[in-house]
Amino acid sequence: MTAFAIESCGPARVRNARCLFLEVAEDNPAAGRLYKGVEFSETGRRPQYHHRRKGRWTR
Repeated sequence: MTAFAIESCGPARVRNARCLFLEVAEDNPAAGRLYKGVEFSETGRRPQYHHRRKGRWTR
């Protein structure tokens, strides 16, 4: 696991979390590869969930 993943998951581990969900926009393949590389897996999709307006993320 990378230092990033260990640091990010630390608080969840301290609280004995059984799962951790991340959201990655479809137009961010680098983030998807990073998370898959540290053993996260895709569990679902939210079609049209991430939108951009004038370069800014909105929901």
